[in-house]
Amino acid sequence: MTIAPAAYGSRVELPAARLRRNLAGAPVGQHGLVEAALAWQRLRPPLVEPAWANQYGYLPIVRTPDEDVAARVARLLSGLAFCVVSHPDGPRSSDVAVVGSRHRPVIRALTLVWRDTQRQFAPAVSGTGALRETAIALWRMASLIADGGPNPHLVTVGAGTPGTAEVLLAAAARLGVRARIQRVRRRPAVVVDEPDQVRLLFATLLRTHPRVQPAGAALAR
Repeated sequence: MTIAPAAYGSRVELPAARLRRNLAGAPVGQHGLVEAALAWQRLRPPLVEPAWANQYGYLPIVRTPDEDVAARVARLLSGLAFCVVSHPDGPRSSDVAVVGSRHRPVIRALTLVWRDTQRQFAPAVSGTGALRETAIALWRMASLIADGGPNPHLVTVGAGTPGTAEVLLAAAARLGVRARIQRVRRRPAVVVDEPDQVRLLFATLLRTHPRVQPAGAALAR
């Protein structure tokens, strides 16, 4: 499946499943916590109390139906705390969890990273090279957690809140990608649905991190 037209460089033929593996297995760069902060914003459990710790004393940071997403988030958070990926509700649900004593510090760090990301992509801030790298990190995770995962034909990212939608919209603009906000199930979502723009988005993400690690590598760390 072609995801990069000739106008954007070499044509890349990848099936959707391979596209997912490439994004999930991309090396963790200097903006890894930006990816983790977006995942936490969108996938955190609705309420976490110390009494909810599992039998080993771990509390969830992120809960996702996608094991590839869980594996990547565990890698992204490995600099802050030792993470485990568990399946409390069977194979259709994966928790990325940290030991209870590290839960609040990790949440505090992700909160600060997300606030800084919102500030960087505020309307008054002009684009810079550093912002482009942050935008790539945001859209790598956004593509993974999009409805149905990374789709070479259509990307619909449930943003949850208008603020998150505006951040993703501004990040897409930094990459030269046209996106729009629409309501999906009464909640804001960011959509990239023009074929050339979808191809440009994934071509940008794949060119930035051509080296691929196997999906699920985080579980072995």
